[in-house]
Amino acid sequence: MMSPRIFWILLFLTGIPSFSSAIAQEKDSLNPFQNAAQRLLQAPATKGATVSWCFRDVESGQIIASHQAESYLLPASTAKLFTTSVALKTLGHDFRFNTWILKQGKLKDGVLTGNLIISGGGDPSLGSGKAGAQSAERVLESIVTLLKENGIRKIKGDLIVDPHFFRYDHTAVPRDWPWEDLGNYYGAGVYGLNWRENSFNITFKNGDSAGAISPIMSIEPKLYGTEVINYVKTGSVGEEIYLFAAPLSKEIRADGCLKRNSGTVTERGALTDPPRQFLGELSDYLKHHEIRITGEAIVLMESSGIPEKRDTLGTLESPVLHALVEETNFNSNNLFAEALAKMIGKKWHAGTCAEDGAETIVSFMRNPMLLVDSGMLLRDGSGLSRTNHVSTSFQSNFLRTIARQTDFPAFYITLPEAGKSGTMRSFEAIKNLRAKSGSIGGVRGYVGYLNDTTGRLIAFSLLLNNFSGSASEIKNLCAGLLREASLGHLPPVFRFYPFKSLSDTLYQLPEIRWFDKTLREDPLWNDLNPEDQKGLTLRLYLSGEPTVENPYKIAVFRSAKDPWNNRFLFRIHVITRRIERWDAASQTYVLTGLPPLQKPADREKKDKRKRK
Repeated sequence: MMSPRIFWILLFLTGIPSFSSAIAQEKDSLNPFQNAAQRLLQAPATKGATVSWCFRDVESGQIIASHQAESYLLPASTAKLFTTSVALKTLGHDFRFNTWILKQGKLKDGVLTGNLIISGGGDPSLGSGKAGAQSAERVLESIVTLLKENGIRKIKGDLIVDPHFFRYDHTAVPRDWPWEDLGNYYGAGVYGLNWRENSFNITFKNGDSAGAISPIMSIEPKLYGTEVINYVKTGSVGEEIYLFAAPLSKEIRADGCLKRNSGTVTERGALTDPPRQFLGELSDYLKHHEIRITGEAIVLMESSGIPEKRDTLGTLESPVLHALVEETNFNSNNLFAEALAKMIGKKWHAGTCAEDGAETIVSFMRNPMLLVDSGMLLRDGSGLSRTNHVSTSFQSNFLRTIARQTDFPAFYITLPEAGKSGTMRSFEAIKNLRAKSGSIGGVRGYVGYLNDTTGRLIAFSLLLNNFSGSASEIKNLCAGLLREASLGHLPPVFRFYPFKSLSDTLYQLPEIRWFDKTLREDPLWNDLNPEDQKGLTLRLYLSGEPTVENPYKIAVFRSAKDPWNNRFLFRIHVITRRIERWDAASQTYVLTGLPPLQKPADREKKDKRKRK
């Protein structure tokens, strides 16, 4: 890049007309990736926006191109990659959600004297027809078939829905989601029993004149226990319809404007009480198929309301987790993502609020994945929250870590292909690029992997916040940057010693060998069980982002029994393996006196001399 001094001398000598010439020369000196980066940063659409990217070589872990990579931005739906990858790790690829069909009481001559209970297991796909799950009609049919196979024709008791697998209250939605999102399908809450993706369709038609109410033509399916209050009016210009509701509310308020002469418009809303909706539909379906119920249809309000003794008639299973993850990442399904986050929180006994699941996901990234970013904040599993913030440096490092694990191929194929599938279908068809897109108002992101023409696998994160241009304009600018990255125009990595070589060097330090020797010579050492011995042994943690200008990694030795205490602190030059100790007195690193490691050939020569 031209230095400022030369630029101003040139301008002074040749006059104002040379300004455009100088800029052109500067652009000519940039490679195609840098030109694409300038177009993105200098576009009117990104004026005043925060733009950040980080491209990381998967093999070495090096950042090979970045811009404001340590800034914290809203990730939008790219946060789903945290949720889905951790779900696969903690729950297992073959995990399934269950919904249990239970009975209480005695069955004789086709009559169940007792209660029929449908106990939810948090399945977000129940009745959705998504990811290979059954449609709502098929689910109801399966329950009737199960009852008839067990000889049940009449129930002298209650039909009960138990939704308490997750909390059945206001925590169905994260507490900081925007109010305007909650009544819409993408802002639907997650319950212990979910149904039809917790959504319904509502169709409006034009009113008779401008300012008149736009009447509701239809609601599918019929709503149980919930009323729609309609404030939508017919206007001369513009068309915006909003649905407002809260979890367990008995009212959904529709507001906004329907453009005159637009005919009919269908919106997709969020069910406020999916367990009650399921109960209503099932009750009617059983009656229609001549299974009589003499008692009441009840949604259990307290989790302790049913006696413990229940007999299982059958189980409705969700598709395997891998299929649910693919639906979540391909189609950016918020409900599926939030259900997975809650399931993660429940499994690790953190709780079943959205925030519990998000906190568990962050904890898993911290340990055992050893990815720490003290400034990162994750408040939900889907990315709809506007208090989430994450850096592109962290996102790319997270993806790099995932890519080095044995089950990576199974996760990789759950990401949409650019120009081909999922939410990336309308993106430019860039070869060997798979990514999760994300968008909420003023936010756009693309996070994933690309194989460039040199054969490198690169993990990348590209986030924009507070842009002013159109979504299509931003998408095209982002596509330009990613296209040039895929064509091999990113800088090469600089080569340094692999992790094993660095760790072997560090474990040879006198302090570390002395500590280990002292530990094992202690009289009490042999009295400890293997787990306690392992907990007391020093472990090495390497961190940092080596660059040509600063080619160091920070090395910390800690024990699992005392993980917050840094026993020893060093930094190691990743090219020369030179080690410097941290000196607390001078608050700086000081060169050690450790001799360089001997090569195997040198050691053999030394051994031969000793034998002679």
